[in-house]
Amino acid sequence: MSPRGNRGTDGRDTMAADTPALDTRSDRVRLRDLLYGFTRTQTLHTAVRLGLPDLLAGGPLPAADLAARAGADPDALVRLLRGLAAMGVVAEEDDGRHALTPFGEGLLPTAEGSLHGLASLVGAEYHAAWGRLPDAARDGRPGFDLAFERPLFDYLGAHPEAYDRFNRWMAAATRTTAAAVVEAYDFSPFARVVDVGGGYGALLTAVLRAFPGPAGVLFDLAAVVAAAGPHLEASGVAGRCEVVGGDFFAAVPEGGNAYLLS
Repeated sequence: MSPRGNRGTDGRDTMAADTPALDTRSDRVRLRDLLYGFTRTQTLHTAVRLGLPDLLAGGPLPAADLAARAGADPDALVRLLRGLAAMGVVAEEDDGRHALTPFGEGLLPTAEGSLHGLASLVGAEYHAAWGRLPDAARDGRPGFDLAFERPLFDYLGAHPEAYDRFNRWMAAATRTTAAAVVEAYDFSPFARVVDVGGGYGALLTAVLRAFPGPAGVLFDLAAVVAAAGPHLEASGVAGRCEVVGGDFFAAVPEGGNAYLLS
């Protein structure tokens, strides 16, 4: 058998006629675009950290005004806006003002299925961690441990702002799937539902709001659940939810009838 397929009686590769020829030019362009993917990630991250989607939510702005409001260098911001325009996140209007596109509205924190949290998360720390992937592949240790000489959650525990960004993204990501979870599974038979590693309680909140019977236990690291109160209050489930701090690698709260892991 040929590496490319079966050979016919005349010795020719019978699969060759059925296999499209490699379009080397387009494939190299696609591969190059993949290699430059990190630049797009950092451009989107920077836009969110500067608050550009929020600043443009009220309408188009000239680049100079946008730079002043964002606290950015005007020339650098123009280059950043060009990159965002190339991705379809913003558009430059005929009068030179820049507008947020419908595509770019996904970076607003209030948008349905918002990716604001993810964009704010994937900055310098995660870029550095992925930069250690060759070393991680060789010795098996996580790239984050190699980049910062400590595990991810130890680092986050020592950097509250980074931890808040992490938990806000986890909450946003969970909200996109929570509706499907409560629709697919009946939690009404359970008296006590424990959300293990529940962050700010997005999934547990969805369960408690959909099923009035169970009480909830939100369990995560103490530094995380200490900030969960306002989220539970805003969702109207704080009165039915106990907040417990701890390390789920060591132990989890006892007495639950159902345990959530997500």
